Amino acid sequence: ILKDNILKKIKKYIFIGLKSLIELDLENNLIKEIEEFDKLPNLKWLSLARNQLEYLNSSIFFNFYKLSYLNLAENEI
Repeated sequence: ILKDNILKKIKKYIFIGLKSLIELDLENNLIKEIEEFDKLPNLKWLSLARNQLEYLNSSIFFNFYKLSYLNLAENEI
């Protein structure tokens, strides 16, 4: 859980090696930019709600084969 911090940017290799990660909560940060997520083959749940995202490239989620929940609420998208 990384919610309620002051994260501003998700860099390309920030989650490298976390292949077993199933849930990732990045809610309520100051994230404006996501370069790219690493391959997170087991990620099922991702929340980016309440950030400052204005744009997301669809290729960011290309390798999320098991993703079943994505929350982008309260962003600028």
